[in-house]
Amino acid sequence: MKTISTIALIALIIWLTSCGTNSSHNDQTDKPSPIDTSYLVKINGVDQYLEIKGHNKQNPVLLFIHGGPAWPMTPFSRSYNKNLYEDFVVVNWDQRNCGKSQVDSLVPLNIDLYVSDAYLVTQELKKTFNTDKIFLVCHSWGTAMGVRLISKYPSDYYAYVGVGQVVDMKKGCKNLWDFVETNAKAHNDTAVLNALKKIPFTAENGFANGRDGLWSLMPLTSKYAFVGGDTSIPFPATAYKDYNFDKLVKDADRVEKVLESYTLNMNLESFTDFKIPIYFFVGKYDNICPLKLVEQYSESIKAPSKEVVLFDLSAHSPIYDEPDKFKTQIKLITDKYYKK
Repeated sequence: MKTISTIALIALIIWLTSCGTNSSHNDQTDKPSPIDTSYLVKINGVDQYLEIKGHNKQNPVLLFIHGGPAWPMTPFSRSYNKNLYEDFVVVNWDQRNCGKSQVDSLVPLNIDLYVSDAYLVTQELKKTFNTDKIFLVCHSWGTAMGVRLISKYPSDYYAYVGVGQVVDMKKGCKNLWDFVETNAKAHNDTAVLNALKKIPFTAENGFANGRDGLWSLMPLTSKYAFVGGDTSIPFPATAYKDYNFDKLVKDADRVEKVLESYTLNMNLESFTDFKIPIYFFVGKYDNICPLKLVEQYSESIKAPSKEVVLFDLSAHSPIYDEPDKFKTQIKLITDKYYKK
């Protein structure tokens, strides 16, 4: 199988880069106690990296589960989401085999292993912050872990936030394909239309060439796709010396090869019964996890409360495209469910 090009991977990254009261806080002081730490913790036999930042350790704990697979959110969070530190304890976790976490090529990768890792990371945070529950924020591929995690361990979480929520990957890819084709026809873009003909795809079976097909489609979206975010901020994956871009690319390539049969066929429509509040943050211009699919999914689920929040100036990553609105919406959720 061909090795992924850096441009195609970046395009893929762009599309794909618990309710109750907390009765366990023992620190009664109102004086803020900031935290800024990072460390490796042994999770299922593999050293995995946690980076934790916040102005007060007594604030709600947000665990971010990144997408990719194998594309860590940590450097992006540093660049775009510093505004969260004042009101939350922000936890970025580099999943196994990527970022600063240990590369272990001997253990077979599957979604259940990632869910088990996420559960153990949650237990580590509950112990560290002496809390019964935390908030879960998942992005893209991370939402496949998130819905399983809250289904299996609802008592660990106040609420779930799915950003760029995966519903049915084949339907999402069909939506993306239609988006490119429609725009190419409208602009009489014969080059793109001819390129589409060389990417075998059907709504029923997806890409005949697997991930190579998806990676071939992604660059074709660039002419028409919405690009949000603060363009004055350097690309986070290359902005920090402790994150090596070449390694990030190699990690993502290796992990995606292993998980290809799962990621291209992700379908979460069977997960419909939840015991905690559910929130979906959707970018108006997200063409691979579009609003219409998320709204249909939201209508099908049962939960104590549920809401779809639309971000008008975002594509697949409202976390980075509209960080101020993201913070405002997260605070509305934590204010509702978190009690010191």
